Amino acid sequence: MDRLQPDLNGFYELVFPKSTTARIGLHAAFWVLYIAYHLLYFLSSFAESAPQRNTLVIYILYYARFIPIFYLVTGTYSILPRQLAGPKGYLVALLCGIVYAHAITTLLFYIFRFTIGIENLPQPFYKMAGLYLQSLLQRDGREWEAVLLDLIEIQLLFIPLSLKMVKYGIWQTIVRKQIETESLNLELKMLRSQLNPHFIFNVVNAAYAKILPVSREAATYLSRLANLLRFPLYDTSGEFIELRKEIEFIKEYSDLEMMRHGGRLQVTYHLNGEVQPGQHIPALLLVTLVENAFKHSVHATRGVAWIDILLTVQDDHLNI
Repeated sequence: MDRLQPDLNGFYELVFPKSTTARIGLHAAFWVLYIAYHLLYFLSSFAESAPQRNTLVIYILYYARFIPIFYLVTGTYSILPRQLAGPKGYLVALLCGIVYAHAITTLLFYIFRFTIGIENLPQPFYKMAGLYLQSLLQRDGREWEAVLLDLIEIQLLFIPLSLKMVKYGIWQTIVRKQIETESLNLELKMLRSQLNPHFIFNVVNAAYAKILPVSREAATYLSRLANLLRFPLYDTSGEFIELRKEIEFIKEYSDLEMMRHGGRLQVTYHLNGEVQPGQHIPALLLVTLVENAFKHSVHATRGVAWIDILLTVQDDHLNI
């Protein structure tokens, strides 16, 4: 079934390469084709305006203004909070795009005004310059005409914005699939971690039954080991555990370690205060501390070793 599904990761890397140089090259090629495509509509105008050397430059700059508008819109969409994902985010990006388009177009006509002069612009741009500049300097009731023109012209970014939205969509799908895969792997690891203790627990119980007639001391050792295995297997499934059970476990663990190491290890255990019913702590918190004590002292030497465990319980405070 998985073979029938498209390799979104491979498709994403093919269409949207990770290499910075390749990405810049793709973007540059796209915008060159984008501007050239729109200039095809005005070839006849270029022929009629041949004496004006600035005509081609004016048209190129006019369509090149969509480049900063595009990146401003996509940048705005990418930093929107999660609450504005989906249609809400598209609407906010569109409104921002109109604002960006109006500001950049107005700036462009100001540049034309102070460089080549409004009177030297081709006829369509001459009318637009008057609309943008006058609506900014004078409140003559025509402000909304410029905004409406921005809304109409923003649709020229339909193709590049659609490509960008496809990219976002593919990326979100990849991220979602990666999260699902990581979740499945985590579940598999949890199942494996549960399977092994169950198996070992059953083997230990079987070994206990076989060894008991031969050596009661060895059988006692296995019995204590089975009790230790039962604790992480059945009692620590939740995030918190009763303090009483955790203390009982470290007692069992300490006794088993003394049996294991014989006379070279001495463990003393003291509990000050009274453990109340309903007192809980994060699971295996004390166990981790005690295990480290054995790891870095008893297990790190062959000589005589000792461990003192002092627990003090007072109201809602615990010291170890």
